[in-house]
Amino acid sequence: VKEDTLRLFHSNLEGCTISYYPIDLEMLFTRSPFALAGSNIFAGVKPVATQTVTFDGAETQRDFPLPEEFASNHVVIKVEAAGISRTAIHYASNLVAQLVARYGQVQVTARAAGTPLPKVYVKVFAQLQSGETLFYRDGYTDLRGRFDYASSSTMDVGDVAQFAILVISEEHGAKVLTTPPPA
Repeated sequence: VKEDTLRLFHSNLEGCTISYYPIDLEMLFTRSPFALAGSNIFAGVKPVATQTVTFDGAETQRDFPLPEEFASNHVVIKVEAAGISRTAIHYASNLVAQLVARYGQVQVTARAAGTPLPKVYVKVFAQLQSGETLFYRDGYTDLRGRFDYASSSTMDVGDVAQFAILVISEEHGAKVLTTPPPA
């Protein structure tokens, strides 16, 4: 999914089914911060909408605009064909969240202007080496649009296997990132 377009790559398929699951991103992230990277987060849940697509035998790639009702919402998109399913998340977002992994920071900027976005809420969960998932920290980006996700006064970053980071703004949308701790 890029912008408001779903791009499908295929070979030797006659068609596929595309299912749409609108989500409350912050609630889903808080309940299970690492589940968004998984492919079965909606097993047994009925989609809000489905679309059946047939392919021309010669094409190997096809772009689909997201249906209008989903373009401005966070939505999980599931594509199923030939017994295989893949999921992707469309984040309704006008922000760019980039990791500055070396320093354990996330940089948040406006997509169009590239300017830093201060006061954007960031929530961080850690998956520990033991497999346990814990709330790690939260806060807001500074005037440079940066937030230090790896520092904590109560936990050693050496115990962390990976971080799940939610960046969310009422005005600019949201993104979820996962990353190992800084070296």
